Amino acid sequence: DYAEAYHNAGNTYLQLGDFKNAKKYFDLAVKYNPRIWQTHQDLAIIHFNAKEYTQAAHELELAIKLAPQVDTL
Repeated sequence: DYAEAYHNAGNTYLQLGDFKNAKKYFDLAVKYNPRIWQTHQDLAIIHFNAKEYTQAAHELELAIKLAPQVDTL
C-alpha cells in the first residue's frame, strides 16, 4: 500500500532529523490515505519543530479524531 510505504519513508527521514523530506513523504501518505493517525501525529511533530503551532495542533486534532482510543496522543 502506497500510503504505508510513504509513511515509512517519512518516518525514516524524521528519525534522521530531515524534516523537509519527512514532511514530503508524510504529505504523500496523507494523499493516499488520510486516515493513518500516526502520519498526522508525525506531521504535528514536524510543524511543532518548525514553530508552526497552529498546524501542529490541527494535525494532533486529526490524529485524536482518527484514534481516540490511543491515550498517548
